[in-house]
Amino acid sequence: MKSFPVGLAVSVTLRFEDFNGDPVTPTGLSYHVEDENGSVVRAAETISVDPTATEVAVVIPAAINFLPAGTVSGARTVILSITTTEGVHEVSEIYTLRRPQRLSVLENSFITYAKAVVVADDMPRLDSWNLASAPERQQALIEAFTRLTRLGYHVKYPEGVEGMSYLNDRILFDRTRISPQMWSEMTTEWFGGLPKPFLEALAKAQVAEANELLSGDVVGAKRRLGLMSESIGESSMMFRPGKPLDLGVSRAALDYLTGYVDLRMTATRS
Repeated sequence: MKSFPVGLAVSVTLRFEDFNGDPVTPTGLSYHVEDENGSVVRAAETISVDPTATEVAVVIPAAINFLPAGTVSGARTVILSITTTEGVHEVSEIYTLRRPQRLSVLENSFITYAKAVVVADDMPRLDSWNLASAPERQQALIEAFTRLTRLGYHVKYPEGVEGMSYLNDRILFDRTRISPQMWSEMTTEWFGGLPKPFLEALAKAQVAEANELLSGDVVGAKRRLGLMSESIGESSMMFRPGKPLDLGVSRAALDYLTGYVDLRMTATRS
């Protein structure tokens, strides 16, 4: 699947063939374009038939390839209807649209990609992160954000009169707890007003989780199964009784969030 920058005209080539890949001879052609949700963004248009052609190139105008504000990626499906003497066949081609900066704070990340690079530079044991490409890192950061926003958090705010004044001016929700549902409603101003130690912990946790995703988190998976020891020779394993609590986030990420994860809120989210 090909990807293109947002707002760029895109040319898509579609072959005249049926579902089995066998060639068909068109007597009429038309196409329309749908977005990633299946909504029509360009109504059906007729294309003239060239009896000698086996494919057609369709140019999707730049105006069709824009995304709503706050959306960092999307897709377009070009659907070609091929009318033949036997009936109508459809072939389609999908391409994705991406903004230059794939990460957007509170849309799919706690931090920008540049900030993630800076944070990672001061963190140990990020072998998989260091070997990954920028697109791979950003994919992992987006998934890490999704996983981390499924947790509830208990935030430690400044104490004393000055701290309470700070809270009254900046915090619009519960002053001590963040539920998973609150992330979709949170504004950048609200987020920026959270205590700096918590924001730093979130940033490191997101990078740590991204690193685990890039490495496959083999060790973490075994630990979640309760593995206590493993022998390579003659292949033996030992599991502890019972199953450890699985929050859907790696141990490496949770270590950075020590004291912040609200187990009660995480366990009771709807």
